[in-house]
Amino acid sequence: MLRRALPPGVYVQAYEDRIDLLRATVIGPLETPYEDGLYVFDIQFPGEYPSVPPNVQYYAHGMRLNPNLYQNGKVCLSLLNTWQGKCAECWTTESTLLQVLVSTQSLILVKEPYYNEPGLEAERGTSTGLRNSAIYSEGARIMSLQSLLELSRNPPSGVEELLKEHLVLRGKAILKTARLQHESNVTTDNTFDNGDALNGVRKVPFSQGFRTALGRLLPRLETLTMACIVDGLSDPVVGGNEVGE
Repeated sequence: MLRRALPPGVYVQAYEDRIDLLRATVIGPLETPYEDGLYVFDIQFPGEYPSVPPNVQYYAHGMRLNPNLYQNGKVCLSLLNTWQGKCAECWTTESTLLQVLVSTQSLILVKEPYYNEPGLEAERGTSTGLRNSAIYSEGARIMSLQSLLELSRNPPSGVEELLKEHLVLRGKAILKTARLQHESNVTTDNTFDNGDALNGVRKVPFSQGFRTALGRLLPRLETLTMACIVDGLSDPVVGGNEVGE
Protein backbone atom coordinates (compact mmCIF):
# COMPACT_ATOMS: atom_id res chain seq x y z
CA MET A 1 0.00 0.00 0.00
CA LEU A 2 2.80 2.43 0.87
CA ARG A 3 4.64 1.69 -2.37
CA ARG A 4 1.54 2.59 -4.35
CA ALA A 5 0.15 5.50 -2.40
CA LEU A 6 2.82 7.52 -0.57
CA PRO A 7 2.56 11.20 -1.59
CA PRO A 8 5.61 13.02 -2.98
CA GLY A 9 7.90 14.18 -0.19
CA VAL A 10 7.28 11.19 2.08
CA TYR A 11 9.84 8.36 2.33
CA VAL A 12 9.60 5.16 4.34
CA GLN A 13 12.27 2.61 5.29
CA ALA A 14 11.40 -0.99 6.09
CA TYR A 15 13.60 -3.52 7.86
CA GLU A 16 13.96 -7.15 6.85
CA ASP A 17 14.52 -8.42 10.37
CA ARG A 18 12.04 -6.19 12.27
CA ILE A 19 8.63 -6.12 10.66
CA ASP A 20 7.31 -4.11 13.61
CA LEU A 21 9.54 -1.10 12.81
CA LEU A 22 9.53 1.57 10.12
CA ARG A 23 11.32 4.88 9.72
CA ALA A 24 9.59 7.72 7.85
CA THR A 25 11.07 10.98 6.58
CA VAL A 26 8.81 13.84 5.51
CA ILE A 27 10.07 16.78 3.47
CA GLY A 28 8.51 20.06 4.58
CA PRO A 29 5.88 21.31 2.11
CA LEU A 30 6.53 24.43 0.04
CA GLU A 31 5.19 27.80 1.20
CA THR A 32 5.25 26.77 4.86
CA PRO A 33 7.78 27.57 7.62
CA TYR A 34 8.85 23.93 7.26
CA GLU A 35 9.73 24.21 3.57
CA ASP A 36 12.58 21.91 2.53
CA GLY A 37 13.22 20.68 6.06
CA LEU A 38 13.57 16.94 6.72
CA TYR A 39 11.48 15.54 9.56
CA VAL A 40 12.22 11.99 10.70
CA PHE A 41 9.83 9.69 12.56
CA ASP A 42 10.36 6.22 14.01
CA ILE A 43 7.26 4.01 13.90
CA GLN A 44 6.65 0.89 15.98
CA PHE A 45 3.67 -1.42 15.66
CA PRO A 46 2.54 -2.83 19.03
CA GLY A 47 1.26 -6.40 19.26
CA GLU A 48 -2.34 -5.15 19.38
CA TYR A 49 -2.03 -3.33 16.03
CA PRO A 50 -4.27 -2.57 14.15
CA SER A 51 -6.69 -2.47 17.07
CA VAL A 52 -4.49 0.29 18.47
CA PRO A 53 -2.47 2.92 16.57
CA PRO A 54 1.27 2.65 15.94
CA ASN A 55 3.70 4.36 18.29
CA VAL A 56 5.36 7.29 16.54
CA GLN A 57 8.45 9.10 17.83
CA TYR A 58 9.77 12.28 16.21
CA TYR A 59 13.46 13.25 16.01
CA ALA A 60 12.98 16.62 17.71
CA HIS A 61 16.61 17.56 18.46
CA GLY A 62 15.26 19.16 21.64
CA MET A 63 13.13 21.70 19.75
CA ARG A 64 9.38 22.22 19.61
CA LEU A 65 8.90 23.69 16.16
CA ASN A 66 5.20 22.87 15.96
CA PRO A 67 2.33 22.66 18.47
CA ASN A 68 1.92 18.98 17.51
CA LEU A 69 5.61 18.02 17.74
CA TYR A 70 7.04 18.07 21.25
CA GLN A 71 10.66 18.47 22.38
CA ASN A 72 10.64 14.90 23.72
CA GLY A 73 9.57 13.49 20.35
CA LYS A 74 5.88 13.06 21.11
CA VAL A 75 3.59 13.47 18.11
CA CYS A 76 0.28 14.94 19.21
CA LEU A 77 -2.37 13.76 16.76
CA SER A 78 -5.94 12.56 17.20
CA LEU A 79 -5.32 9.71 14.78
CA LEU A 80 -2.58 8.40 17.09
CA ASN A 81 -4.83 8.79 20.15
CA THR A 82 -2.26 11.17 21.61
CA TRP A 83 -4.75 14.03 21.47
CA GLN A 84 -8.39 13.91 22.42
CA GLY A 85 -10.03 14.93 19.17
CA LYS A 86 -13.36 14.24 17.57
CA CYS A 87 -14.35 10.59 17.44
CA ALA A 88 -14.26 10.71 13.63
CA GLU A 89 -10.57 11.68 13.80
CA CYS A 90 -9.45 8.97 16.23
CA TRP A 91 -7.88 5.65 15.39
CA THR A 92 -10.10 2.72 14.41
CA THR A 93 -9.36 -0.75 13.07
CA GLU A 94 -9.97 0.73 9.61
CA SER A 95 -7.26 3.37 10.01
CA THR A 96 -3.89 2.97 8.27
CA LEU A 97 -0.30 4.11 8.57
CA LEU A 98 -0.75 5.93 5.28
CA GLN A 99 -3.35 8.15 6.96
CA VAL A 100 -0.87 8.92 9.74
CA LEU A 101 1.83 9.95 7.26
CA VAL A 102 -0.52 12.05 5.14
CA SER A 103 -1.90 13.74 8.26
CA THR A 104 1.62 14.56 9.43
CA GLN A 105 2.44 16.19 6.12
CA SER A 106 -0.84 18.01 5.55
CA LEU A 107 -2.21 18.75 9.05
CA ILE A 108 0.96 19.32 11.10
CA LEU A 109 3.50 20.84 8.69
CA VAL A 110 1.15 23.61 7.63
CA LYS A 111 1.48 27.21 6.45
CA GLU A 112 0.24 28.75 9.70
CA PRO A 113 1.11 26.32 12.52
CA TYR A 114 0.22 28.85 15.22
CA TYR A 115 -3.45 27.99 14.77
CA ASN A 116 -2.77 24.29 15.46
CA GLU A 117 -2.58 25.20 19.14
CA PRO A 118 -5.95 24.42 20.76
CA GLY A 119 -8.17 27.49 21.14
CA LEU A 120 -6.18 29.77 18.85
CA GLU A 121 -8.21 29.16 15.69
CA ALA A 122 -10.57 31.88 16.96
CA GLU A 123 -7.82 34.46 16.32
CA ARG A 124 -7.67 33.69 12.61
CA GLY A 125 -8.56 36.75 10.55
CA THR A 126 -7.77 39.22 13.34
CA SER A 127 -4.85 41.61 13.67
CA THR A 128 -3.78 39.80 16.85
CA GLY A 129 -3.84 36.47 15.10
CA LEU A 130 -1.90 37.83 12.14
CA ARG A 131 0.83 39.23 14.37
CA ASN A 132 1.09 36.17 16.63
CA SER A 133 1.00 33.76 13.70
CA ALA A 134 3.81 35.63 11.94
CA ILE A 135 5.98 35.57 15.07
CA TYR A 136 5.32 31.86 15.61
CA SER A 137 6.11 31.04 11.97
CA GLU A 138 9.39 32.92 12.21
CA GLY A 139 10.41 30.80 15.17
CA ALA A 140 9.28 27.64 13.40
CA ARG A 141 11.38 28.54 10.35
CA ILE A 142 14.51 29.14 12.42
CA MET A 143 14.05 25.86 14.29
CA SER A 144 13.39 24.01 11.04
CA LEU A 145 16.73 25.18 9.66
CA GLN A 146 18.44 24.34 12.95
CA SER A 147 16.83 20.90 12.81
CA LEU A 148 18.18 20.37 9.29
CA LEU A 149 21.66 21.31 10.49
CA GLU A 150 21.40 18.98 13.50
CA LEU A 151 20.16 16.17 11.29
CA SER A 152 23.18 16.61 9.03
CA ARG A 153 25.53 16.22 12.02
CA ASN A 154 24.13 12.86 13.08
CA PRO A 155 21.50 11.49 10.69
CA PRO A 156 19.63 8.33 11.73
CA SER A 157 20.57 5.18 9.88
CA GLY A 158 19.24 5.16 6.33
CA VAL A 159 18.59 8.89 6.20
CA GLU A 160 22.13 9.88 5.17
CA GLU A 161 21.69 9.41 1.42
CA LEU A 162 18.24 10.96 1.38
CA LEU A 163 19.59 14.02 3.19
CA LYS A 164 22.48 14.35 0.75
CA GLU A 165 20.23 13.91 -2.28
CA HIS A 166 17.79 16.46 -0.92
CA LEU A 167 20.52 19.06 -0.44
CA VAL A 168 21.87 18.41 -3.94
CA LEU A 169 18.41 19.04 -5.36
CA ARG A 170 17.21 21.81 -3.06
CA GLY A 171 20.31 23.27 -1.43
CA LYS A 172 20.53 26.29 -3.72
CA ALA A 173 16.85 27.07 -3.22
CA ILE A 174 17.22 26.80 0.57
CA LEU A 175 20.15 29.21 0.52
CA LYS A 176 18.45 31.64 -1.86
CA THR A 177 15.33 31.86 0.31
CA ALA A 178 17.34 32.26 3.51
CA ARG A 179 19.48 35.02 2.00
CA LEU A 180 16.45 36.89 0.66
CA GLN A 181 14.69 36.69 4.01
CA HIS A 182 17.82 37.81 5.83
CA GLU A 183 18.29 40.84 3.58
CA SER A 184 14.64 41.90 3.34
CA ASN A 185 12.44 43.60 5.92
CA VAL A 186 9.26 42.21 4.36
CA THR A 187 8.24 38.71 3.46
CA THR A 188 9.43 37.45 0.10
CA ASP A 189 6.90 34.63 -0.21
CA ASN A 190 3.49 33.69 1.11
CA THR A 191 4.64 32.09 4.34
CA PHE A 192 3.34 34.94 6.50
CA ASP A 193 0.84 36.34 4.02
CA ASN A 194 -2.24 37.84 5.63
CA GLY A 195 -4.43 36.30 2.94
CA ASP A 196 -8.04 37.42 3.09
CA ALA A 197 -7.78 38.82 6.63
CA LEU A 198 -8.26 42.52 7.30
CA ASN A 199 -9.85 43.17 3.90
CA GLY A 200 -6.92 42.43 1.67
CA VAL A 201 -3.44 41.08 1.28
CA ARG A 202 -0.81 42.77 3.38
CA LYS A 203 2.75 41.54 3.80
CA VAL A 204 3.98 41.28 7.37
CA PRO A 205 7.56 42.50 7.89
CA PHE A 206 10.13 40.02 9.14
CA SER A 207 11.23 40.90 12.64
CA GLN A 208 14.77 42.05 13.34
CA GLY A 209 15.16 39.11 15.70
CA PHE A 210 14.28 36.69 12.91
CA ARG A 211 16.78 38.23 10.50
CA THR A 212 19.48 38.25 13.18
CA ALA A 213 18.91 34.58 14.00
CA LEU A 214 18.87 33.74 10.30
CA GLY A 215 22.13 35.59 9.84
CA ARG A 216 23.78 33.39 12.47
CA LEU A 217 22.62 30.25 10.66
CA LEU A 218 23.59 31.30 7.14
CA PRO A 219 27.31 30.40 7.33
CA ARG A 220 26.50 26.88 8.52
CA LEU A 221 23.79 26.47 5.89
CA GLU A 222 26.16 27.63 3.18
CA THR A 223 28.86 25.21 4.31
CA LEU A 224 26.46 22.28 4.50
CA THR A 225 24.64 22.81 1.22
CA MET A 226 27.69 23.74 -0.81
CA ALA A 227 29.58 20.69 0.47
CA CYS A 228 26.75 18.43 -0.71
CA ILE A 229 26.47 20.22 -4.05
CA VAL A 230 30.20 19.96 -4.68
CA ASP A 231 30.26 16.34 -3.56
CA GLY A 232 27.23 15.70 -5.72
CA LEU A 233 25.45 12.50 -6.53
CA SER A 234 25.50 10.89 -9.96
CA ASP A 235 21.85 9.88 -9.81
CA PRO A 236 19.86 12.00 -7.32
CA VAL A 237 16.39 10.89 -6.32
CA VAL A 238 13.66 12.95 -7.98
CA GLY A 239 10.53 11.22 -6.71
CA GLY A 240 9.47 10.75 -3.15
CA ASN A 241 7.19 7.77 -2.91
CA GLU A 242 9.37 4.68 -2.71
CA VAL A 243 9.58 2.32 0.24
CA GLY A 244 13.14 1.09 0.69
CA GLU A 245 15.01 -1.17 3.04
